[in-house]
Amino acid sequence: RPDDELAVAQRAHRLRRDFMGYTTRTATDYVGLGVSSIGFVAGAYVQNHKRLAHYLDAVAAGALATHRGVALTADDERRAYVIGELLCNFEVSKSAFQARFGDRFEAYFADDLPRLAPLIDESLLDNGAFALKVTEPGRFVARNAAMCFDSYRRHGTHGAFSRTL
Repeated sequence: RPDDELAVAQRAHRLRRDFMGYTTRTATDYVGLGVSSIGFVAGAYVQNHKRLAHYLDAVAAGALATHRGVALTADDERRAYVIGELLCNFEVSKSAFQARFGDRFEAYFADDLPRLAPLIDESLLDNGAFALKVTEPGRFVARNAAMCFDSYRRHGTHGAFSRTL
C-alpha cells in the first residue's frame, strides 16, 4: 500500500534492512535475546548458543550466552552498504559511496561490476555515471544484483544463502 510506513520510507530513501528484514528504524547495535538469537554489536554479528541447555548454563553462570561471532571487515562494511542501498532504495549513489568510504565506486568494485552485465543487458539495471540503479522491471530481481557484491556467497564461506528466482 502506498501509505504503508515501509513504502513511505522507501520513497524517501530511509528504508533500511538488517538480518531480520526491512525496517524504518536504524540502530547501530542489536542485542539478541534467547536461544540461537543473533545480534549485531560493535561491528560484529554474534549468535547465542543453539542448544537450550548450553544457553541456560551460560545464563545461570552469569556469562554471555554467545556461541560464535564474526567481526565485519572494512570490505564487509562497503559491501553491506551497497547491498543495502540496492535492496532498500534500488540505487547506489557513487558519490555517496565515495564520501562515506573514500573509495571510487568503479575502482573499488572493478572485479564485481562485470557480474552485472547480464542484468544491464536486459535493462534490469542501469550503471550510470552517478548511480547504479535498479530499473522498475529489475525490482523483481534486485537480489540478483545485490548478490554480485556478496563476496561470501561467491567464495562459499559463512554457510548457505537463500536462492532467488
